Amino acid sequence: KEKAQADATTLIDALKKSIPDAEKKLAAARRVRGVKLDVKALTQQITLVKSGVADADKDLGAGDFASALQKANAAQAQLNDTEKTISDAVQTAMSKKK
Repeated sequence: KEKAQADATTLIDALKKSIPDAEKKLAAARRVRGVKLDVKALTQQITLVKSGVADADKDLGAGDFASALQKANAAQAQLNDTEKTISDAVQTAMSKKK
């Protein structure tokens, strides 16, 4: 139980720091010439990640550590997918410039 609490707390804190970075990456990617991104969909994904982190944080506060950890892991996976989509699109656009 204590490990789940510690793991959930650590992951939620890391996600709270990572979300603004993902938003910055998306904003920077939009300025790359020739980049093909569905900005609206990616913005919605980041919003869903924020929602998932808020839900995980709420569960953590309520003492439901297993649920908090599960939701935080799901949010982390979604954030990773979003950042990979952004990174791949930027790399593709940059390789076309050469």
